[in-house]
Amino acid sequence: RPFSIALNQWTIRNYKPDLERVRFINGQFIAVGGSAILTSPDGVSWTVRPAGLPVALYGIAYNPVAARYVALGATDVFTSENATSWTWRDAGITQYLVNAACEPTGGWCVGIGFDWNTNTSAVSRTTNCLTWPPIDAGTQPYLFAATLGGGQMVVAGAAGTMLTTNDGTNWTIRDAGTSIDIRGLAYAIVNSNPLFVAAETNGGILSSADAITWVR
Repeated sequence: RPFSIALNQWTIRNYKPDLERVRFINGQFIAVGGSAILTSPDGVSWTVRPAGLPVALYGIAYNPVAARYVALGATDVFTSENATSWTWRDAGITQYLVNAACEPTGGWCVGIGFDWNTNTSAVSRTTNCLTWPPIDAGTQPYLFAATLGGGQMVVAGAAGTMLTTNDGTNWTIRDAGTSIDIRGLAYAIVNSNPLFVAAETNGGILSSADAITWVR
């Protein structure tokens, strides 16, 4: 995975094919993809933990209330207390989950993706990361991206679909002003102001202060 401090100069570090997602959690980077989980304290040196998982992994998150890491691989769930040793869980998932995010104080997490049976979006909610019952968030196109900020969770996906929630159960459809797939979401405080950023598959960037009104 490319590594950079200056952001305009990148170096390949311990490259692995098919990496899907990377997050900075509890002082370390955790990347998932293919059939592997990688950790790094600095973004330079990476350790595979564990190697050769039998399924492809797409999402990684951490629930601080349950003190549990979770890696999602479609209908498969792996959990860990230390991001080193991972255990497969029979989570009862029938949908295809590809990303997850956890609310740090409420202790709930949401997994998103799509349902092959209905050809629509999939949303699941959990508090223990062990079981992932589905949530009715309405019939939407596929969901790919998730982030937390400003007291709410934002998810987005195909055809510019965007939803927000403050409890993981009740969802509101938002108009992002685009019909292009959104594959990435991020939140940060910039110059003391909240900022959400959404990345489209065509290279377009959308931004918002509240995840409600978006501008290009």
